Amino acid sequence: MILDTDLRRRRLRHRVPITFVTSEPYIGHLGLGGVGDSKGLMESQFRQHDIKWITNAKITQATAGQMRVQELDDDGKPRRNHELPFAYGMVIPAFRGVDAVAAVLELCNPRGFVLVDAQQRSKRYRNVFSAGVCIAIPPVEATPVPTGAPKLARYPSLATVTCADGTSRIRPQYADVRMACSGVRPAVCPACTHIHTHTSRRRAPRRPAGFRSRRLGSTR
Repeated sequence: MILDTDLRRRRLRHRVPITFVTSEPYIGHLGLGGVGDSKGLMESQFRQHDIKWITNAKITQATAGQMRVQELDDDGKPRRNHELPFAYGMVIPAFRGVDAVAAVLELCNPRGFVLVDAQQRSKRYRNVFSAGVCIAIPPVEATPVPTGAPKLARYPSLATVTCADGTSRIRPQYADVRMACSGVRPAVCPACTHIHTHTSRRRAPRRPAGFRSRRLGSTR
């Protein structure tokens, strides 16, 4: 959309065709199986801005000025091959983990992301905690072309759970803090398709007397 807006300001949009290629089974899937009417909203926006799209697709070859894309059907079988010439192209590849971490025996999945439990603790090494983009998050649903769930906005909730669990293991008197944080979970806001964190409706227990926040340097 940024490129579309810039080209329209320069009065060049009619000379530049734009094609959006994605592994998603449909526009607006977002790795979440859709959010509200995201499919209809995004298709409408693409049509209004004259942007074509190819879904269920994977890149088979990229050369200077041309990209070859294979489109799959709902069963994961080849449906059609596309040859897309381009003067400007942007590719976002699938993420992989860090090689040094991925090399640790039974720590990661095949793509190099750390396997953790509900407390962000390694399933193999119980003294290892992980949070953020390095952890393995299973896809929301199976798709013909693998499409992972977004991770970025989950950082606050993952860090909260990790810190609370680690604190409770070092100092058992803070176990109720761990229980309070276990209710933190990611939720999707249909209006903006961003992921926010919130706690369950059950009121979280109060922090124990004398609990000190090191970041703020105050006792609560």
